[in-house]
Amino acid sequence: MDKVFVQWLTITSYAKQVAKQVEERGFKPDAIIPILRGGMVPAAILSDLLNVKTIYPVHCSSYDGMVKRKYPVVDPFTYNIDGKEVLIVDDVLDTGDTFEAVQASIKRNNPKRMMCASLMVRENSARPSFWSDIAKEGAWIVFPWELNEFKGD
Repeated sequence: MDKVFVQWLTITSYAKQVAKQVEERGFKPDAIIPILRGGMVPAAILSDLLNVKTIYPVHCSSYDGMVKRKYPVVDPFTYNIDGKEVLIVDDVLDTGDTFEAVQASIKRNNPKRMMCASLMVRENSARPSFWSDIAKEGAWIVFPWELNEFKGD
């Protein structure tokens, strides 16, 4: 599998594009919900760009190493988001399974509205509400915060 290394300046550009889309749609999230671990850094950047101070992380595991699980595993989401507008953030949308599983879990907490953002999407994937770039199918995307991915490269 080919690895594609995404640089910090590219991440910044992607995040600014996503933030601009959020603002242009008039969406004003009360909280940002990063999908751990990949969505944490993009969520922190978007939190700054959108001036959203509240971040409620959710852990969802779709991969075991580089092997995709049959079904994503979502840890219980215990934050009070009743009546709030939330932006769910991840680094890459592959199939949409992770976002679907997280949305199903979060929906139990009665948010007013949920929207999703991802820095990158796969060529043949579903599309979140907000995204910046399309990643080639089959390429393993490596972000600067994924230090273990740099071993041997």
